[in-house]
Amino acid sequence: MEKTIVRSFAIDGDICEVVFKFDIQSQRYIGDYPDFELSPRKTPNGFRWINATQDGCDSGVHKYYPQEKCLDCGSCSHFTTEKAGDLIGVCTLI
Repeated sequence: MEKTIVRSFAIDGDICEVVFKFDIQSQRYIGDYPDFELSPRKTPNGFRWINATQDGCDSGVHKYYPQEKCLDCGSCSHFTTEKAGDLIGVCTLI
């Protein structure tokens, strides 16, 4: 029997559910995160759902080093998550 849990990420009036499957080898749950580049999704206010590991855009502002370019969306100050450390969230830059 496969162990799974579902987590709902609620941001800006939208809910995205992610299934986490238990991996016996690592002894932890691993999320099957959506690919928002392949299947774009927006919140009711028009914010794009993104993965923290997506390549950063030219308009991003680095959270900790504003003078540097963001290499990924997770390091951008426009990346908003439900909880700190989440790997998916929305880009508040429209």
